[in-house]
Amino acid sequence: MIEIDGNFENGCLDRAIRLGENWYHLELRPDTYYWFHCRVRGCKGRDVIFQLTCRDRNEGRDRWDCGGTLVRPVVSYDKKTWEPVTFVEKAGSSIPGTYRFRHLFKEDEAYICFGHPYTYSDLQQWLITMEDSELVQRSSIGTSRNGVDQPLLTVTANPDSKEMIILIAREDADESPGSFAAEGVVNLLCQSDDPKLCRFLERFVLKFVPMVCVDGVIAGATHSAGYGYGGHRWHEKPSPNEIENVKNAARQWAHQGYRFALAGKIHSGMTLQPVHRTDVLTSDPELRDVLIENMAARVGDVWNPRQLDLQVRPKGYFERFMLDEFDLRKTFATHAQGTSPENARRYGEGLVWAIMTYLELH
Repeated sequence: MIEIDGNFENGCLDRAIRLGENWYHLELRPDTYYWFHCRVRGCKGRDVIFQLTCRDRNEGRDRWDCGGTLVRPVVSYDKKTWEPVTFVEKAGSSIPGTYRFRHLFKEDEAYICFGHPYTYSDLQQWLITMEDSELVQRSSIGTSRNGVDQPLLTVTANPDSKEMIILIAREDADESPGSFAAEGVVNLLCQSDDPKLCRFLERFVLKFVPMVCVDGVIAGATHSAGYGYGGHRWHEKPSPNEIENVKNAARQWAHQGYRFALAGKIHSGMTLQPVHRTDVLTSDPELRDVLIENMAARVGDVWNPRQLDLQVRPKGYFERFMLDEFDLRKTFATHAQGTSPENARRYGEGLVWAIMTYLELH
């Protein structure tokens, strides 16, 4: 018998129901209407069919069927190298929101996920690679509701500077490509000796929270673990812990005399498949144009920008919090995309060049 479970970090599954020989229904957890990440054991040499029904059929349909392109789940035997499953298909119209996929397994234990995962442990492993950099200081911005450390990175060549940029990423737990983009931001700043980058790091202090929703990522939740969606709860008193930590840190930095030059957040699609549009949301038309131009130069092979209407975000969002609390109008939000982890990292590199270009003009 094949064994299927989600009992591991970032694992996400309610249960698996055997429908027949090498045929299983994956029952989704109540807090994840489309996302899943499970382990399969005893599967070597088996060609197994999986099907699932999205709890919210309309939302699930939009996640699995993006403009006529079906999302193909990925499989790994070591949780490092991921490849698409053998075959994916949409079920008949008589069962809305139901999808089937199939895979011929090469090993006896495998992991299957809706999209390429990026876990809290992956973040910790990447942070280790930053320890020898003279430009990066790692600290903690606080702990989550579940007592998990929420890392903060300070990147600068001039600790005495009072010009600050605030970036946050992975506000939603299921948006794993955004974490690869976050790596790209810091990797470029630390590994390049380009004169423009050097001048940028002499002028500014970058405060970067690379994973806001740490509880949700560990739990394999669509958003946070036990909070529900936190991205529009910035004006609540108090907000969810992971958000409250960022708010309190920003207030402390302002009290210490820092001037906020720019603030932004990196969201993303849910898979490393070119099925989602990349958007730029800001109330500053000049910032929007600079972001689109520079990021397109880095990820042009998958770039499909959606220029949303210029507007100030409503209350509840990070950008509006920065406006209401600190009168900062130079804010933005983006959705990263990529066809591979390295491609998504290039998105982060393009974001750095966009920020530098914009701030050089101001």
